[in-house]
Amino acid sequence: MANYLTRLRTPFFIEQTSTAATVGSADLTITINSVDVYIISKNTVSKNVSFEVSELIRDYLNPSWDGVFPYSTATNNSFVVTASIKVEFYVNNRKTRAINALAGTTDTPISGQTVTHTMYGFDAYSEFKEGVNHQLSSGQMLQTATDIYLPDSTAAYIPIEASNGVSYFTVAANVADGTVVNPVNGIDVTIHRICEPVFDYMKVVFVNKFGGLQMFYFNKKNILSLNVTQENYDSMLMSANTYSTTAHQKYVYNKQGSEQITLNTGYVDEGQFETMKQLILSEQVWLEVDSVIHPVNVVTNTLTKKTKVNDKLVNYSINVEFAYDVVNSVR
Repeated sequence: MANYLTRLRTPFFIEQTSTAATVGSADLTITINSVDVYIISKNTVSKNVSFEVSELIRDYLNPSWDGVFPYSTATNNSFVVTASIKVEFYVNNRKTRAINALAGTTDTPISGQTVTHTMYGFDAYSEFKEGVNHQLSSGQMLQTATDIYLPDSTAAYIPIEASNGVSYFTVAANVADGTVVNPVNGIDVTIHRICEPVFDYMKVVFVNKFGGLQMFYFNKKNILSLNVTQENYDSMLMSANTYSTTAHQKYVYNKQGSEQITLNTGYVDEGQFETMKQLILSEQVWLEVDSVIHPVNVVTNTLTKKTKVNDKLVNYSINVEFAYDVVNSVR
């Protein structure tokens, strides 16, 4: 039996080999909340079978945030799904087992050839260079950035893995500029206090590559824009050989708007490229504007890494779109 801390946005394979003398097929059973949600059968090859399970288990992961700081237990629990996985081997192949079942003689698993696992699934992903089945590690910090930029007198929350789930290390509001904190043993995180008297702070919260909620403050110029779509038709104005000159001949309907905002990081260290990269790749992003939380989608789809050698000062510009229509269209 094994326990896995799985990144569900990346394929994860369960591979088993039977030690029985004769093996023809195997069944995989995925159980979530004491309910068998998937049963998959495959023929074995040289007594071996492999199943890809992350996509199936991710169907039962629904990460959500209610906009409250610090993050609630309900929020933390929504970012992990626990699945029990069972692999059972059979002597006959799938075709023979189906024939037997129709005849009323259902095959039973080979005794002593059942393997079980527990999978803790996170809304996380690994990258190509990290290889197959790259898991999270127990007790690790669930973000890459080791330099955090915060306004004065502002608290922050650093995601860490704890007890097969997501927890958060709190950076208190009174932590001074330049302070080094230790969310987990062996990892130093430096706090940088920023002061911006001209532009409003724009706080972005997003699900990073490790499946934790990460915060980032954009503190330079921001620009709000509106995009409007509409449909048109030419209306029939003539009535009794006359028409009103104040009526609309070209009629507009289904008019709708969407808003975008351009955010700028301000001057940051070169390591924030990885933060911006994970932000662009995130599927769950929120923006706080004037203490109001808005769901947003990142529309920027290209990112060029900046360095002090090439660019002198490192600043990133990101466009996000509010994830709802301006005119309420919820039905």
